[in-house]
Amino acid sequence: MTTVAGSPLLPPRDGTVATSAPLGRVFGLAVDPNGNAVFGDPYYHTVFAVRDGALRAVAGNGVGAMSGDGG
Repeated sequence: MTTVAGSPLLPPRDGTVATSAPLGRVFGLAVDPNGNAVFGDPYYHTVFAVRDGALRAVAGNGVGAMSGDGG
């Protein structure tokens, strides 16, 4: 088993070295067609991917809210 992301403390930022990036709760780990780990972090309301060793936000803005279709 290898740690690809995660560390305690402050909220994660896009581009942070993945193994130094703090994570709240990780759900739904998957691997995309390019071999990148992709997972949701509902604590930070964001979906992240680990690309080239860096954490990248691929969905969400860190704010929990209902929006979009009037929800």
